[in-house]
Amino acid sequence: MNRLLRGKCLAWLALLCLGCAPAAEVVDDTPPPTRVSTDFARLPELLEGITGSGQVVLYEGLPSPFWEPQLRDQELNSADTRLVQGHRVYDTPQDPSAADGPKLTEILSSSQSYAPLVSGSPKTCGEFNVEFCIEFTHGSKITQVLICLECGEVLLFGPAGELHCRLSPESLKLLPPLLKPYEQGEKGENPYSKN
Repeated sequence: MNRLLRGKCLAWLALLCLGCAPAAEVVDDTPPPTRVSTDFARLPELLEGITGSGQVVLYEGLPSPFWEPQLRDQELNSADTRLVQGHRVYDTPQDPSAADGPKLTEILSSSQSYAPLVSGSPKTCGEFNVEFCIEFTHGSKITQVLICLECGEVLLFGPAGELHCRLSPESLKLLPPLLKPYEQGEKGENPYSKN
């Protein structure tokens, strides 16, 4: 009887050890983004690429590596993504509605929507994580606005250069309700799946 119990315990221990294999590792081979200028004097020339004419599309960013690292890893394995200025976003572009496109353009083309980046200010979200990329195309010229609503930071990239700055308090109030309807990655079934 004692031998039988000892044998069962050893069998359970062996099963337990064999069943505890480490999870598959996700390797994010995304190269680190390059440093972006914080010279706020560059803002006017970058805003020239955000006008009412041309095409506007949105790309949703992946889950935060700071707050949701497992979900981000899962999305990197299962969703089609693209690299935008060193940051991963879902590959599926979304066209803003006829009402939202002009509102986004109005907000993001105004110099009042931005403020200089204050170095050393505390951040609540780790490193910059793109929640949305709004892309403005005029002919062959593209201006991209990468937004992190959580920390209020923004990266602007255009033909005239790049800028890392903050959203103004007013634009930080206006943008979330406009962008929230375009969040698709957290609604249960993944619309970005590689299937």
